[in-house]
Amino acid sequence: MVKVEPLADLEGTLDAVRAASRLSRIELRDRVAAYGVAAVPAMADWIGHPEYTRFAIRVLERVGQQESTREAAVEALLNGLEDAESDEMVRDIREALARLGVRRPPSGARVTPDRVAVPGRPGQPRRRYWAMRTSQHRPDFIWREVMDGRLRQGWGWIEEQDLERIKGRRLLGVELTPEERVAWRAHRMLATEPAGVRLGDLIVTQNLPRHGRLSVCRVIGSYAFALPVPPDPEDYGHILPVELVAADIGRWDGQVSEALRHAISLRPRLYEITPYGGDVEALL
Repeated sequence: MVKVEPLADLEGTLDAVRAASRLSRIELRDRVAAYGVAAVPAMADWIGHPEYTRFAIRVLERVGQQESTREAAVEALLNGLEDAESDEMVRDIREALARLGVRRPPSGARVTPDRVAVPGRPGQPRRRYWAMRTSQHRPDFIWREVMDGRLRQGWGWIEEQDLERIKGRRLLGVELTPEERVAWRAHRMLATEPAGVRLGDLIVTQNLPRHGRLSVCRVIGSYAFALPVPPDPEDYGHILPVELVAADIGRWDGQVSEALRHAISLRPRLYEITPYGGDVEALL
């Protein structure tokens, strides 16, 4: 990978990508990739976005060319493959993985880089535990909302992306729009889903209130959809009512077990980590 000096900060670089045209944004690929692992969560969020999917895949492929950052980039690509909503996206990700020397995953199979399993400790009976990646682009806004009792998730920028509405359309057998399909990837926020978040569950939020920090929220209500009031970002309509029970813990602090660090490594936006419940309770 060509050595490139990064711009002043990652968010400023991402803003430059957003401002660039579709034809010119590829010129910023190496600028974003120069941030290495720090760029991976943002690119993982962009996989599946109608506007930025290909750019994100190209950046992750570039990051994956370095041995020290290969694992994080490959895992992000594999998770993107699992969530892919189109044949074109599947093809692009598979081709990037092939160029990185990753064996072609079988269709429909969950494949992740080899890891040594680290057993966790059991948590409270009848309580489930979760990890959530929120937006890397507006951490200050997301954190203010958490402090006000609203844990927001991205990929919800129009009213039609209300998960309750989408669930109703799915039950009717209606074909979903691209905007609805990408929002449905957050369906575990619905308590009515078989594998959904329930009242009293604990959620470990990653990179809040800032990069490299963890916080823990307790779910105190049911999912709701409400877009932020301008001038806040025009996204993040998915909401879980929460109370903050542990805040601003360093990922490498002593109370964060190796097992929990393993459990919250880069994966989809919201996923269950109940086998590590006792490790989450230790943060409280």
